[in-house]
Amino acid sequence: MKRNRKNLLIISIIIITILIFNNKLAELIAKYSAGFSIVFWSILLEAMPFVLLGCLISSLIGQFISANFLAKLIPKNRILGILFAALLGIVFPLCECIIVPITRRLIKKGLPMPLAIAFMLSVPILNPVVLFSTHYAFKGHSFVVFLRAVLGYFAAVTIAILIGRIFGYDYNPIQKNNLKPNLKIKYDKVLVSQKQTKTNRASNKNIISIIQNVLSHTFWEFTDVLKFLILGAFLSAILQTTIPRNAILKIGTNNFISVPILMLLAFLLSLCSEADAFIARTFVGQFSYGGIISFLIFGPMLDIKNMMMLFGAFKKKFVIILMATISLICFAFGILVNVVI
Repeated sequence: MKRNRKNLLIISIIIITILIFNNKLAELIAKYSAGFSIVFWSILLEAMPFVLLGCLISSLIGQFISANFLAKLIPKNRILGILFAALLGIVFPLCECIIVPITRRLIKKGLPMPLAIAFMLSVPILNPVVLFSTHYAFKGHSFVVFLRAVLGYFAAVTIAILIGRIFGYDYNPIQKNNLKPNLKIKYDKVLVSQKQTKTNRASNKNIISIIQNVLSHTFWEFTDVLKFLILGAFLSAILQTTIPRNAILKIGTNNFISVPILMLLAFLLSLCSEADAFIARTFVGQFSYGGIISFLIFGPMLDIKNMMMLFGAFKKKFVIILMATISLICFAFGILVNVVI
């Protein structure tokens, strides 16, 4: 009864506030709604085809390319292996939504940990669909694509080498215990897909089953990513239409502060790398290029959803040090861009 009264009181206060400020509210809606809709829908409609294409290609590769094949493909030489593993995103454009379970399987198959980390961090950035979407989003700023690809590659290589130095080349970061219940659902979806893939490879006769598996995995990835894209487009539209430009410029044009701010935003938004360029494009002219590049290379390497999966797959100490290393290297690269440009 008390709870109902409290709810009624809150609703009454909201209604009275709306009635008192009705005219002001109407003015605010009229002022911002048109601009908000334009920014929101332009981001969403431009990004969705690239997200869908990326999910489809990722599902096809997951269907026909096994972890065993990738493990055999990568050279076992320490430096050469890291350099090569970090380039595989160009050939195998996998989405970051499934990259952690695949990395875990690669390590279980005997791939040295630093090589697997280089693969995990670079693949979502060097993905051709990601680079094409970045080129499309940053028309007239093609150097952003170049910086994203080159700095993303060298950041992944640097992080892999540092992690190898810290833990040792032959260190096994995989948790011995089972996945935590609240993290297991994401792995289950990936592992079910991988089991279906093995079955389908064993009997290539069943083409309908293969198509169903690819479409099912594409749909799962697309719906999983779409909610983050909508959230990102929503927050970006609010940022563009409601916050005074002068206030944004004070922070955004600061070569030091702009980098960690956009890194934090990339972490919180958890955008798919096929779509993040469309959000980052809205920051041009308001944030430094170092901040924008940090947003574009840090987000695919580390965000909320990937952090949860990392803690589910690997040892806690390893994940914490990996996260800190990723953050420091991406921050340093962002500051470097601001110093040079």
